[in-house]
Amino acid sequence: MKDNIAEGIGATFVGHMYEKLNEYDVKIITSATVKDITPDSVVLEDGTLKAKTVVIATGYKPVNELIEIFKDKIPVSVIGDANQPRRILDATEEAYIAANEI
Repeated sequence: MKDNIAEGIGATFVGHMYEKLNEYDVKIITSATVKDITPDSVVLEDGTLKAKTVVIATGYKPVNELIEIFKDKIPVSVIGDANQPRRILDATEEAYIAANEI
């Protein structure tokens, strides 16, 4: 829903992150509101995107309600601040492990 990604992250890390996102042709969408997630798409306020994998980044406080909403619809891996608020490197490591399990 924000206008930018990676706010508050150090310039060195952000540079590497954008490099990888570009390398894998990751589409970044900002200022959008998600209405639903289905097994093969993300429904936005103004359209639908096909998606095999969705990463939800919701900030510094756990939003565990999403686990209950989606766990019976799609496979769910709980990582990062949803487990316990910590550093971005902890969340990144957990995301890497979860992504390799897909």
